[in-house]
Amino acid sequence: MKKPFTHERLPYLWPLFLRMQFLSFAAGALFGKIRLGRKHGLLNENVSLQKQIISSLKPFDILLHNTPFCLTDWLIPGFFTHASVYLGRPEDLQQFLPGFLWQDTCSIKGQMLIESNREGVLVRGVDQFLDCDSLVVLRDPHITQQQRRLMAQNASSQIGKKYEYGFSLETKQRQFCAKLVADLFQHIPFLDNLRNSPTLLPDHIGQMALRPGSNSLQAVELCLNGICLPRRQISAALASALTY
Repeated sequence: MKKPFTHERLPYLWPLFLRMQFLSFAAGALFGKIRLGRKHGLLNENVSLQKQIISSLKPFDILLHNTPFCLTDWLIPGFFTHASVYLGRPEDLQQFLPGFLWQDTCSIKGQMLIESNREGVLVRGVDQFLDCDSLVVLRDPHITQQQRRLMAQNASSQIGKKYEYGFSLETKQRQFCAKLVADLFQHIPFLDNLRNSPTLLPDHIGQMALRPGSNSLQAVELCLNGICLPRRQISAALASALTY
């Protein structure tokens, strides 16, 4: 089954979307909880694999996933449909932003990530993000301590912002998932991947792992349809998933 909205069609549909962006809010409200055939992702069924993925994470890793069992997934162009940033444990973050009470931002104690969804920008347990079919973990191998401190400070200021249903890259008062990642990783030129796209999508973030150079990301974990691939297969499989 092919998605109705593709990368190729997006530039032509965008003017219509901007006039009717209230439909984005309506679609999220009406269809956000509708599941297609099953309630959970393929990775959700493998607890040991989830533990393996979580144990491999480092603070400020980027996580992209898809959930094709959710109706709204089919309305988002591309392979990956949601993005988040892994923060780590509260004690990990204290070294980057001392004094900020990270433990008070999340009802689930332990390993956390930050994301923007229909509820706005929030911090939640990383295991909830693993309720998906496919997942890639991206890492900046060149990140510095100073950049981590700036990202932690920026992340703390994003919490509580409302969701940007118009997917505008200009607004600073609201957020959507891919823009949140780009705003945290200001040293990574994600917008260079837009080409003809009028907005930033999770796939554009994933494409940074396919680019050479010091501003690229490294794909350290890739799971497709519930199966995690060996490290030697990640690059080719990711390139195939992000090729249209």
